[in-house]
Amino acid sequence: MKLKVSLFSLFIFCFFCLNAQVVVNEVSAANFGGFADNYGDFEDWIELYNSGGADVDLSGFYLSDDELEPMKWEIPAGTNIAAGDYLLIYASDRDESVGGNLHSNFKITQAKQEGAVLSDPSGTIFDSYLLTIANQRNHSRGRLTDGANDWGVFTTPTPGAANAGAMGEYVPLEILTTPGYYSGTVNVEIQSPDPSAAIHYTIDGTVPTEASLLYTGPINRTQTTVIRARAFNTAANNPASFIETNTYLVDDTHGIYIISVSGDQLPTLLGGSQIEPIGHFELFSATGELLAEANGDFNEHCNDSCACPLYT
Repeated sequence: MKLKVSLFSLFIFCFFCLNAQVVVNEVSAANFGGFADNYGDFEDWIELYNSGGADVDLSGFYLSDDELEPMKWEIPAGTNIAAGDYLLIYASDRDESVGGNLHSNFKITQAKQEGAVLSDPSGTIFDSYLLTIANQRNHSRGRLTDGANDWGVFTTPTPGAANAGAMGEYVPLEILTTPGYYSGTVNVEIQSPDPSAAIHYTIDGTVPTEASLLYTGPINRTQTTVIRARAFNTAANNPASFIETNTYLVDDTHGIYIISVSGDQLPTLLGGSQIEPIGHFELFSATGELLAEANGDFNEHCNDSCACPLYT
């Protein structure tokens, strides 16, 4: 009887050890043109890594984007991950396995702080990583090196390959002056808690670079202006900040809702296909209060104005 108990305990111990070998190694929920799947689409993806010295059969294990629902997607039977190797799963919502390409039945939404949750066949979570801080376009978050405890930002993701080139957190930035209606003039203040950061800005809707105007004090504007700002710290191992965008409507009031769209990519026809310009969207109430804003692709639908000649 004691022998049976010992063998059973050894089996459970070995099963746990094999589980612990496999970790969530890298997660991308901002893949916009960076890495294509087997359909040529740019989907979210999750990379698992086997840090142990033995192969692991993941048949019947589960992957999810939510720790409260760990058994969202069952990893297909026959899915193995060799020692020291990687397994890539596209979080595409296709729910299929085609030619060795695995697609889960969910997508990852950064705004909801989702991520990657790996569970054993009983639904017990043994590794997870949630995106509590969003990524910028075509960036990922991963362990500093394969299987390491600490995580960082990858401006050049490494799906299915060794993690390398990890960086720290994005440089912080904040535009202090509220967007909306102003009379006569507005002085726009911008700050970064990073004392070594250099803040650059534009007033024509374009994306700020290190060659753009350098912020040295409040920006005085006497006409309606879109101000876009970004902070850089080239001395530290930190990626540039997110782009902050505010529209200031100076002596330009309206009695209806207002939409402000800014960006530096014009929708054009290239070889018969339309591009999807990247820009920023702000919605203001009739009283000039900012109601909502977003940054991303401006997708064309049907035969809209993007198919017509451009006039200046």
